Amino acid sequence: YIRLGIEEGATLLAGGPDKPSDLPAHLKGGNFLRPTVLADVDNRMRVAQEEIFGPVACLLPFKDEAEGLRLANDVEYGLASYIWTQDVSKVL
Repeated sequence: YIRLGIEEGATLLAGGPDKPSDLPAHLKGGNFLRPTVLADVDNRMRVAQEEIFGPVACLLPFKDEAEGLRLANDVEYGLASYIWTQDVSKVL
């Protein structure tokens, strides 16, 4: 999903699809994914619409509360959505 998001136009801010290079020797054979942040995500992208079971956050900007709620609710499965704002009184 991370590679797909980048292919669809998202910007990788942190993490990524590659296995961490600093794993201890006894863990190198395991399956690990670094916590990843994708920016410049459009709500029509698969990374925004499909559930990614892993430490991946997709950042979508919004102009006002109504748009933020619309984006948060505009997914088929709706397992989780989060809204961040500088004005805490607006989210309470």
